[in-house]
Amino acid sequence: MKTLIYINTKLNLNKKNLGGIESLNLYLKKELTKKKFNCVISNKITNNISQRKWDNVISSNDSRIFEKVNSKKKFFGYIINFK
Repeated sequence: MKTLIYINTKLNLNKKNLGGIESLNLYLKKELTKKKFNCVISNKITNNISQRKWDNVISSNDSRIFEKVNSKKKFFGYIINFK
């Protein structure tokens, strides 16, 4: 399953000094990857991201992403149960 996790932040996601929501999203990506999800985490909407077809798009703090990408399911927030 192709899953995009989008974070509306200007922080560099590769740094160690992240905020709470950024840390939670990185942890979510790690856990979904363990369950064999093909996850991409991004804070930018590039052409590659907007032109791909996603199975899931997760955004914890910005719903505008759902207008800009094509996905089967959209999740806003953290009450997510992937079975």
